[in-house]
Amino acid sequence: MEEKNNLSLLKQKLKKDPYASFLGIKLEKVEKGYGKVSLRIKEDFLNFLGYIHGGLIFSLADQAFAAASNSRGKVSVAL
Repeated sequence: MEEKNNLSLLKQKLKKDPYASFLGIKLEKVEKGYGKVSLRIKEDFLNFLGYIHGGLIFSLADQAFAAASNSRGKVSVAL
């Protein structure tokens, strides 16, 4: 029961993340040790060559990592 409450609280926090919201990153799923996010690509996200900017890809991966690494009820950050 405590694990469900931790995941529920984490989901609420992740959905309110200002940077992720700014980019339009959506939390699809979070489970113990697992995070899945999605993003709709906009023209503004492309670099000068017309490819998706690497910083956007990293931000998407970072948000999924944040979900997965914090899913065990213990505050975790990347170093």
